[in-house]
Amino acid sequence: MHHRTRRVATGFAALVLTVAGTGLTSVAAHAAPASPTMCEPNMQSIKMTSTSSTRTVTHAKYFSIPAGGGGEVSRTVEKVGSITASVSYSSTTEVSAKAIIGELSESVGVTVAASGTKTKSTSETVKVTVSSGKYAFFSGVKKFKGKWTSSKCNSSGTKVIKSNGSAVSFAVPADGAAKCSSSYATSSFEYKAKVIAC
Repeated sequence: MHHRTRRVATGFAALVLTVAGTGLTSVAAHAAPASPTMCEPNMQSIKMTSTSSTRTVTHAKYFSIPAGGGGEVSRTVEKVGSITASVSYSSTTEVSAKAIIGELSESVGVTVAASGTKTKSTSETVKVTVSSGKYAFFSGVKKFKGKWTSSKCNSSGTKVIKSNGSAVSFAVPADGAAKCSSSYATSSFEYKAKVIAC
């Protein structure tokens, strides 16, 4: 009788250990969950937070058209300024200049010059129709500026890397002749050409 009691006790102890062991195994399996995914791996978004444009005279020269000399005339104007399309970064980043200039183009509604492109450094020929008088012949472009931000997901999808900076480019070429005795809006090419060349 004493022998049978010992055998039952042993079996019960084995059962208890088996159940306890199973519970411990279950807890251990859930102790280290995988890191949560915050974003889609390697995905990147760029946006312009602000943009502006200014008419910029890059070539200009004064000419006097004598009485009887009006009509369609051609004159050569010299370089008075330049613009270089570029992108600046607030920190080390993997955002490409091409992507940022592309976003600037989309934001301002025109295709602007690629990063690294410069306005023409040699003289320009301007052909316009004028009457006699004193003129500032000019050539220029619109200069565009923008501030940008970027968010990029790392390769594991666990962290978003943010960066920002600015961009400068140009587009929309224009030329003409501003009469020195005339008045123009201060934002116009003509006004700016007068200031430079008249």
